Amino acid sequence: MHIRLAALIIVIATLLLSFNSPSKSAVNYSGLAASCLGNKGGMSHVVSSCNTLMKAEGITPKQRGKLLNARGWAYYCGRQYDKAISDYSGALALQPDDATSVLRRAMALDALGDSQAAQADYLKRLQLDPDGRNSLFYKAKFDLGQGNYSAAILGFEKVLDIDPGDSDAGSRLFIAHFGKDGVDGGDRFLRQAKMQWPDEPWVFDAQVRFDLKYTGDHESAMEAVTHLARLKPGIEYEGLIPALVHLKIGEEDEGIKYVRQYAARHLEHDLANMGLFNRWYRKSANWLVLGQDEEWLYRYLAYATLGRPDIAKTEIDSFLHKSGKNGRALVLKLIQEAGIPVTKEAVAGSVPHLDDAITQYLDHLAKTSGFRKYDPPEKG
Repeated sequence: MHIRLAALIIVIATLLLSFNSPSKSAVNYSGLAASCLGNKGGMSHVVSSCNTLMKAEGITPKQRGKLLNARGWAYYCGRQYDKAISDYSGALALQPDDATSVLRRAMALDALGDSQAAQADYLKRLQLDPDGRNSLFYKAKFDLGQGNYSAAILGFEKVLDIDPGDSDAGSRLFIAHFGKDGVDGGDRFLRQAKMQWPDEPWVFDAQVRFDLKYTGDHESAMEAVTHLARLKPGIEYEGLIPALVHLKIGEEDEGIKYVRQYAARHLEHDLANMGLFNRWYRKSANWLVLGQDEEWLYRYLAYATLGRPDIAKTEIDSFLHKSGKNGRALVLKLIQEAGIPVTKEAVAGSVPHLDDAITQYLDHLAKTSGFRKYDPPEKG
């Protein structure tokens, strides 16, 4: 659920290691196929690979349809929905009953706002594969987006009949019930869900979200967190989510305690899964060059993504105080990696300009965090 936070930590850890990527060999036919069919290497590269493959001699209509589908997916991922629709239509002209092309064209039409055409394709996909998870899920997701809550509820329930642990369907089923009947509907659904699916984490995650966003029932939220820790033991539900709840309800000392526990366990886990040389190099780089261990990385990222950039700023300020010029260079690098502009004055060491860049960076982390789903709706 919170892969984004882990990914940010990996990026930072990578910056601490000064390894150069090995040079790559020349691209061959297998490489083109891997890029096109596997959607690897960025949209332009994928499209170029697909184009080259489509010019090959002896290509069959079925193979061309697969390549059009693959190129269409690259366009879709690159948000060039009109080109994606054109490719899917081309693939369907060759293979009219290709369920993948039908579904993906529906998604592209939906993204462009052509709801009527999208609905027709979603229904066609259901006809082609009436009991398939993707057929049911994406049609229900479309219905949810259209405000057709009753249809969405029926669709997501069918998905959960196939797989009760499908968290995407489960969380959206809760949203559909809330959309249909408001807070009372959300409450009724969660009570029923805990009886019907007592061992599914998505049920209790929905309860935490519901309590933090709408009811303010902190006791209920913490009870749900306890269930999550039981169902999915580990640093996320034993450390990060409890920290979130305590910080949201104003129990700052408890929240900080959980973040510290989380940071220590996450660092220990990462070091345990690293090679001996890399582990030694990484710890040495921090102690000798930066002046302290790495837990500050995990703490400030946790605070920022949990919606407390103010505490995260305190962590970075403390790090800068201890690490000096080398630490400032690392912090500036992290800020630039996130796409935040850094002024010449900040690079030169101006404290106000550096503070401004850090504030923008932490606000960016908070605003793009997956934890925002736990925030109460904005007023106004």
